Amino acid sequence: MVILENLVNYVYTYVAENGKIYLKNLEVDIKIPRLPFKRITYDEAIRIAKDNGEQIEWGDDLSTESEHSIGKTIGEHYFITDWPSKIKPFYALPYEDKPELCRAFDMMHPRMELSSGAQRVHNYELLRNRITAQDSMPMVLISTSRPSNTHAASFWLGIGSRALAHDNAWNRKYT
Repeated sequence: MVILENLVNYVYTYVAENGKIYLKNLEVDIKIPRLPFKRITYDEAIRIAKDNGEQIEWGDDLSTESEHSIGKTIGEHYFITDWPSKIKPFYALPYEDKPELCRAFDMMHPRMELSSGAQRVHNYELLRNRITAQDSMPMVLISTSRPSNTHAASFWLGIGSRALAHDNAWNRKYT
């Protein structure tokens, strides 16, 4: 998560410093996010959404409305951590002492999810069990290769919609 938040901060900084003419033409004012990004657990996110009147229960994925509600309360970039294992992909590593939770995160802008990631399951039997439990994909896809005992994590970050996270660009595209 540290790598990701630093990457996002770097991109904002780079665009602010090197894209002034374009930002001016687009009437976009970039606010460079503060580091480190705030971290809240999934449990805290659900509590915030409920406190804001959202109809959501523990174990539900966050709706767009819930994301907006939580983002409005937080007011800056943040991470949601410790998600329920059943709503994250089969490859997200559950905690050993709390298997109902997994080592997954979403990185959020106040208006939308920017990225998600997780520590990956590195145990073959656990991976098989998670795939079977979630009916995620045919077992044949993992029968040809076994994961190593190497710990791994990953995240994705798409650029296109992230540019729309700024008020003026978002409003021009969707209104």
